[in-house]
Amino acid sequence: MKITIETSGGFAALPALSRPRTTDTSTLDAAQALELETLVLASRFFDQAASVGAPARGAADYMTHVITIED
Repeated sequence: MKITIETSGGFAALPALSRPRTTDTSTLDAAQALELETLVLASRFFDQAASVGAPARGAADYMTHVITIED
């Protein structure tokens, strides 16, 4: 399972600090990989909507998080 988290926006956002962070469970030890995969499945991530909506008007400094999980 490959999990990527991307963060953008926010007050004084710095592009160098907002690059995507990726974890591949095949690189973790077996116990950590099992725990992470179990938590993802328990969250019913794949049953959730792809997007929860646009930021509210005037939300210029809000941070946006995009989570991508490949199974």
